Amino acid sequence: MNIFFAALPSLRPELSKGTVKEFETLVKNNVRPLIGFFRYIGAPPNLHEDLVQDTFLKAFRSFERYDSKRPFISWLLSIARNVFNDQRAEFAKKQALLKSVTQAATPSFEQISLQKREIEELLAQITEEDRFLIELRIMRSLPFSEVAEIMKQNEGALRVRLHRILAHLRELSGEEKGE
Repeated sequence: MNIFFAALPSLRPELSKGTVKEFETLVKNNVRPLIGFFRYIGAPPNLHEDLVQDTFLKAFRSFERYDSKRPFISWLLSIARNVFNDQRAEFAKKQALLKSVTQAATPSFEQISLQKREIEELLAQITEEDRFLIELRIMRSLPFSEVAEIMKQNEGALRVRLHRILAHLRELSGEEKGE
């Protein structure tokens, strides 16, 4: 909290030192009730300190709107509720975005099975030697130099051959037709 108090004058330089001191006193007297409030409304314990700090920061920024005839804690708790609701809404939005991204990026078991079956059907339409080249280069991620050594062929010729095999497979799958 000392760092928080040290930063206050720089946030609102137009406020007098007396106002800053008054606010510091209000903060010190209301930290515990504020933490209790966050506990009561079900805020995760690991967020209590952040929520308290955000609440006091917002309160400090709008301190001139505080009506000193009313209890400070009531005003502070209304700010705290808004801070919590804002953070909860932001968290929900991030969770929804994360869920949509992971669902889009993660194919279902059925999709994977279907893709695997389609790949197997496509590979069945090419020669065994071409399937062997695909297995070494793509499935096992071997460099062309090792593939050339294993297959006892020129590295450049294997590159061209793999390119042609993949183009043929795309054509068979209808990918180039935009289907």
